[in-house]
Amino acid sequence: MRPGTVIKSEDQRIVYAAVYSPLRVDTDNEAMLPGEIERMAHRFMLKGRWDCIDVNHDRIKSGCLVVESFVAREGDALFVEGEWVLGIKICHDDLWEKVRNGELNGLSFSSRNIPTRTMHLVDLLQPVSGKGTTEVGHGGALPAHSHDISITFAQDSRVIPTVTGQTLGHVHTVSRMTATDPAQGHAHRLVLQVG
Repeated sequence: MRPGTVIKSEDQRIVYAAVYSPLRVDTDNEAMLPGEIERMAHRFMLKGRWDCIDVNHDRIKSGCLVVESFVAREGDALFVEGEWVLGIKICHDDLWEKVRNGELNGLSFSSRNIPTRTMHLVDLLQPVSGKGTTEVGHGGALPAHSHDISITFAQDSRVIPTVTGQTLGHVHTVSRMTATDPAQGHAHRLVLQVG
């Protein structure tokens, strides 16, 4: 599976997703080594932070609860080796609906205790373009559907804004690499093949 995979368990209202992937440049143009990610994942659980899940980094406990936490190992069929993965129980109806319609579509960690940053010179292979589809959307008044997508990346690895292919009479603007912008009451996560 690709980094950023989200698995939704409808009957249990549990979302499984990677919190952080090793050696992948994040939105702050930083990356972490696998060992650093593992230590961060372990500290989270050792400090009993299983109820410290907020929405959009608002630092207000959402009522969601961590029911699983692990670092993906070699051969994991669903996640990339070294990714920190959480299983989160979504307890409130309004948040579950936002997960279902794609408005909430991934995990991101935030910490006031950032580890010491160390500068490293590394060679990164940056994709220049990607093609694929969106995940099937389930929100809004439209039936379940997906869109074709073609994305081009700028020199700094940011997405050059574009739109999806048209499906059921509408398109979505794409301004980030993880998901479409909302349209017609829903959004879609992106599934890209880059190269």
